[in-house]
Amino acid sequence: MKKVFFGLVIGLAWILTGLMAMAAELPPIKPMPDKFKNITIAKPDPSLPKEIAGLLGEWEGIWKYAGTSSRQTPGEELRRCRIVVYEVSANKIKFLLGNGDSPRSGIPGGWNNNESDIREEGGKKIFSRTTAAGYNQQFYLKDGIIVGEGKSQTITMKRLK
Repeated sequence: MKKVFFGLVIGLAWILTGLMAMAAELPPIKPMPDKFKNITIAKPDPSLPKEIAGLLGEWEGIWKYAGTSSRQTPGEELRRCRIVVYEVSANKIKFLLGNGDSPRSGIPGGWNNNESDIREEGGKKIFSRTTAAGYNQQFYLKDGIIVGEGKSQTITMKRLK
């Protein structure tokens, strides 16, 4: 009987530890490196469509798990993200992307500079990037927010500036 009780106590402690870890605050986004601090957000050409010109600025959100797995729950928060769109044209976009550390995977956060073509797909103006791990992430503006999709992940980003 003592062994069963001891096993239940250990199991319950393990479950509570896991729940507390999942509820813990995600690490902040790393500070922007000095090499990017002189980049300024350009004024859009007045002839650009709103869905392209509207991308300029700073955006922030949280990547969430969107797949199915026995190890992750759909909607589970994975890491913080910020995008600074600093230049757009009718068919190109330049943006900085910064992430916080990912507590679940152990992948460190950081910043990188990206350039992408803007393509039309399903009535949306889409831009993308390839992660260091080789996965494609796509982004587009929808109802005043940036929506992003990656390998089993989604993000909605609100404008900061």
